[in-house]
Amino acid sequence: MDFYDQLIPTITNSKEEKYVDRNHKLGYCVFDFPILSQREAFFEGIGFNRLNHNGTIFMYCQSINDRPEYCSKLDYKPIPNPKFVQINFEYLLIRYIPTGINKGKATLALNIDMKLNFVPLGIMEMVCKKFCFDFFKVVMQASENFKGSKWEAKVKRHPEAF
Repeated sequence: MDFYDQLIPTITNSKEEKYVDRNHKLGYCVFDFPILSQREAFFEGIGFNRLNHNGTIFMYCQSINDRPEYCSKLDYKPIPNPKFVQINFEYLLIRYIPTGINKGKATLALNIDMKLNFVPLGIMEMVCKKFCFDFFKVVMQASENFKGSKWEAKVKRHPEAF
């Protein structure tokens, strides 16, 4: 979460807001699209290592800023910026299946309301597909430069989460 802004060009700020447990974190991102007002998202991310069960890694993400009772249970209070539009992540799911050394198959499903109702759905779908392909490409490139990186330092701080 701390490095999304280095992986996704439209994200200008990203951070882990709270470490809930080894596979559950709360995060925050600011999206800056040209011409449009900035958007932000408060979300939870949960990861499941199911490699020994069915050979997959599964990640789930959803918005939490509109769920005050749930945030209270987690002892977390998101503080929205009144100048930003709130993005709603109904869900973002990623299933990753390693298929060999440095190879894998990823499946992504998402339902995100970017609050861009004036943009035709066909254009949104095209941009979303391009984003998904570009995102996975950038993540793979970043993983090639893991040694000595900020990511390596993060893994050393919470090895149980990785």
